[in-house]
Amino acid sequence: MLFSVAFLRCTENTLGPVSGEEALLHYDKDQDSSPFLAAGRYEAAARFTSTQIGNRTGRDLAEVRYYVANKPESMRVKIYGAQSSAAPGSLLYSADVLAATQPHTWNTHLLAQPVRLTSNDIWISLEFSHSARQATLGCDPGPAVTDGDWLYAADDGQWQTLRQRTTININWNIRGVVK
Repeated sequence: MLFSVAFLRCTENTLGPVSGEEALLHYDKDQDSSPFLAAGRYEAAARFTSTQIGNRTGRDLAEVRYYVANKPESMRVKIYGAQSSAAPGSLLYSADVLAATQPHTWNTHLLAQPVRLTSNDIWISLEFSHSARQATLGCDPGPAVTDGDWLYAADDGQWQTLRQRTTININWNIRGVVK
């Protein structure tokens, strides 16, 4: 079984605010739990359309904040451009963040090369793998909103929402900081 409806409840809910010159791109509410996924390689993502980017066009995506319940065996922050409403486009940025990632807390990755926001969609993704069933990436209590719960599974090579794959109805704890 690829997915499970069980959750790991997490207790740490705080993430510092952004400053007056910063803005957050996110769909999630406070961190609540983390769904268990079977062994494998995944990408959890949030897609932000030109509507969500809005007046942030021309500014830089400078940080990615994400909550990790249990540290995986590998982890990368990835930023993609637009392709369609159901799959990301070209890879714009990728960085291995495993060494800096801490479990049971919010993590912040400062992009080595900020990504300039255009009027096109952007996908913010966390790629991770584990060799046993595990709760890795945090989520809010839901309900899911459009584009807040994308999940790629290497086993089937498809991007689908977590709701399409399971009965789990959440938003990933993935946030982009725009400066």
